[in-house]
Parts: sequence; structure tokens; C-alpha cells
Amino acid sequence: GVLVTGFVLFTLLVNATTISWVMKISGLDKLSPFELAVRNRATVLSLNHICEKIDTATREHLFEQGLSSEVLKHYHSRVEDTKNKLKSLQGISEDDWVRIGLADLCGQERKAYLKHFAGGYVSSVIVRRLLANVDDITDGLKAEGVEGYRSAYRKDLGFSWRFRLALTLHRRFGYSKLLALRIADRFEILLSCKTIVRDVLLHGFPKVIPLIGDAAGAKLLSLMEDRIQAIEKELTVLKLQYPEYSGKLQERYLGRVAVRLEDAEYQEMYEDSVISKEVFNNLEKELEAHADEFIRRPDLDIGLTPEKLVEKVSYFSNLSKERIGQIARLLKPRLAIPGEVLVRKGDPADAMYFISSGCIEVELEDNPAHLGTGDFFGEIGLMKDLPRTANVVAHGYCELLVLFAPDFLTLLDGNPELAETIRSVAQERLKEDGLL
Repeated sequence: GVLVTGFVLFTLLVNATTISWVMKISGLDKLSPFELAVRNRATVLSLNHICEKIDTATREHLFEQGLSSEVLKHYHSRVEDTKNKLKSLQGISEDDWVRIGLADLCGQERKAYLKHFAGGYVSSVIVRRLLANVDDITDGLKAEGVEGYRSAYRKDLGFSWRFRLALTLHRRFGYSKLLALRIADRFEILLSCKTIVRDVLLHGFPKVIPLIGDAAGAKLLSLMEDRIQAIEKELTVLKLQYPEYSGKLQERYLGRVAVRLEDAEYQEMYEDSVISKEVFNNLEKELEAHADEFIRRPDLDIGLTPEKLVEKVSYFSNLSKERIGQIARLLKPRLAIPGEVLVRKGDPADAMYFISSGCIEVELEDNPAHLGTGDFFGEIGLMKDLPRTANVVAHGYCELLVLFAPDFLTLLDGNPELAETIRSVAQERLKEDGLL
């Protein structure tokens, strides 16, 4: 008790009373060169605007011109002094001004996400992820400048550990509900991020240009456009795989926008005394009932039911439901993510793959080959007992059916036509690769 009391009293009576003196001695109360540059440019812009407004006010209110001249003289003098201070600053390059502009836009982006959440457009879970992402980008900008900004936003567009954990649970244990949730989260995060970054570029960017200058502004614009393009690329890949769900999400978002606009209309009518308090409350109650339709996020069906995937493969489409069920028990569904290496050259062959939907690239030395829905790959290693002959990479999201080596002969013995097709395709590919 004595130690705690002494510590608290020391903090209050010594630390608290001397902290400003310590900061002054150590120089911690002074602005950095970057902050001084921003301060001086902001001052020049503000004083120029004030001069314009004083001149306008003088004309509108019919004040004596001499009075405004004295006031304007004072402000013009301050503008010149600040410009001289700005010229005297050393070491502030164009790239530094780009950094300053990016930091400003990151601050606007963070504020916009919070406003987005307050407006009811995203849940608390999604806004926390968005805020964490913009904080990562800000940290990257502070640590490594423009390159840090670029690498940070690219990393945040990748797949998080949560997503990869859900993917592992799906592949090892067949549990896909968590994966569907993570894909839905990714959809909503990318959609919100695209909306906010475009909004910041549209409304926030023009405010930054006078502060950082036209040359730095051009570089800043290019960086922001590259980021928007990267976001749209990731979002487009998701839309191609789940177009129906994408439409539902966008419809839900527009519904929320409509609810906010309707609420604003009623608020304005009430404030202007067009409607009474009773009518306003009744309208708000009715609006809440309509808003419930757009609050709940629709469920995402990622379509990894084995029977449905088997039916998508042309080799199995004409079989009976009973036969499809038997085949489905041999094949394991798998969702591949963009850029994932499905097969590595030189690895031992343990399975072949049927493509239910999507596109993959076989990285051959002379000319890469692309396979799409209904095709298969990986059969050569199983039939000829050879290591993998090439890398195979997923283009976008792919729904695959994996046939492991122990079940390979079982499937071929029960489907002679499929067996003949697989042997024929394998022979042709071996000829093309020069391995036959």
C-alpha cells in the first residue's frame, strides 16, 4: 500500500508537473520538417481563403474599403512570411510530398470506414478488418514510404490466416461452412474497400492537391488508381465465381443507401415543420420494418457438394443419379484460390483432378496450356508412375474434384469409357511433352 501510494503521488506531483519541461528540453514539442512543411502550406492556403472572404464580406456588407485594406494588409504580410519559411525548409522532396498526401488520404479513408459503420452499411466485424487494413497501410507508409504503402495494400488484398485456416478445415475434414463465411467476408470487405477508396479519390483527393502540389499530386493519383485497379481485380475474380451472390450483396448495399436517403428526407421534413412529431415517429417506425430486409447478410452457398460438382463434369453428366452418387464417394471436393499452385513439377503423383468450374494453367516450358470446366489433369503421374511433369496453377477460384491414387483404379474399372478417354488424353499429352 505504501509503495503504490508513493508511486501514484510521485506520478502526480513530479511526473505530471515536469513533463512539459522535459519535452521542451528534449525537443519533443517541436514539429518535424515534414510537419512544418504541411503546417506552412496549410497556413498559406487558409490565409489566402480568408483574404478572399474578407474582400467578399466588405462588398456584400458595404463596409468602408479602407477598413478592409488594413485587415488584408495584415493577412498578406503573414502569407509572405509563411512562404519565406516554406522556401527555407531543406530536404523536402517531391516523394516526401507524395508521402504526406498518402498519409492524409489514409486518414480520410479511416474516417470514412467509421462513417460507413455508423451509417449501418457494414457490421462491426467487417469494419474492424477494414480499420486494421488501413492501419497496416499507414504503418507501411511510415516505415518504408511509397513502396511500403504499395506492399501493404497488396498484402491486405491477399488471403488472411483466417481464410487459410477455413480452407485447411475444408480440405482435411470436409467442413465448408467456415470457408463460406470467410468468402462472404472477403466479398464484403472488397466491396466496401472499393467504395470508400473511390470516394476518397473523388472527394478527398482534390483537397490534398493544393497542399502537396501538382507534380506530387500526379504521382499520388497514379498510386491511388493502381490500388483501385488491384481491388477491382480481386473483386472481379470473386464475382465470376459467385455472380448470383455478388448481385445479392450489391442489392443489399443499395437497399441500405435507399433507407438512409429516405430517413434523411423524413428528418428534413420534420425539421422544416412540414410534418408533425407524431407523423415523423410513425414514418420512422415503418422505415425500420423495411430496413430489416437489408440488415441480414445473405448466406453464401459455395457449391462444394460432391454430387453437384460431379454433375458439372461432362464425363459424368449423362450418368444416373445412383452412379453419380457412387463416383461422388470416390472424389473429394476442393476449392482452389487464385494463384495457388495445385501441382508442382517433380513432386510424386498422388492424385488426379477434375475441374468442375474455373480455369487452371499448366506451366509448360514452350507454351503454357489452359484447362477449363470439364477438363482433368494429373492423370499421367498415376497411369505411368511418373513424377509431376509441370506446375499447375489456379487462375481465379476453381472448384475441383480430387481422385486420390488408391481410388484411381476403382473409378476406371467401373467406367470403361472414362478410362479410355483418360488413357487417350494422357498418351496425347505425353507425346506433346516429348516423354513418350
